[in-house]
Amino acid sequence: MAKASASKPVSESTKNETKKAAKKAVPVKKAQTRSENFKDGVWNLKYLQFVNAFITQTGMTSGEAATKGGITRQTLYHWFDIDDAKISSIIKFINNCGYRIKFALKPETNKIGDALVTINSKDNFETVGDKNLSFLDEALDRYGIIRKDVAAKLGIGYTALYFWFRHDDVFISYIYKIAEQNGLKVVIKIDPIED
Repeated sequence: MAKASASKPVSESTKNETKKAAKKAVPVKKAQTRSENFKDGVWNLKYLQFVNAFITQTGMTSGEAATKGGITRQTLYHWFDIDDAKISSIIKFINNCGYRIKFALKPETNKIGDALVTINSKDNFETVGDKNLSFLDEALDRYGIIRKDVAAKLGIGYTALYFWFRHDDVFISYIYKIAEQNGLKVVIKIDPIED
């Protein structure tokens, strides 16, 4: 049988240091605050306004939409709280709800005199490809937008932009920022998936 070891005497300063370390390790729970994007019962969104409109117009509650979309309600609220989500997550969410979503970047409507004029090309440039960012790649080419310029205007490295296309994913806010910086608008089309 092994003998129990005798405990060494601990100095008073060591005890105090241990207590201080234990106090630092205990997380302090902050008072929960409402999201700054949620005021008076309404989400104040810029980039994900279309997701909120989709949920509302399909007659689903946030919980029903989250369940049907394959995410948790907390995830949906997190998206709305930060007003951003990856485009792949949005596409998957919309698809799981039984709809198909397509993105495009088009020229903004121009005001000429007292009239609002939009001149569309004959080309239908809604992307048929299966890549999430095909529409962005196509728009950059169509409007002669140089990728290095896009990266510089966004304040990111060119490598980050390269990885967007390599991984076929980006946060939706960047799509809006690219459109805004180049005089384009984001066009989103959501249709029911037909069996």
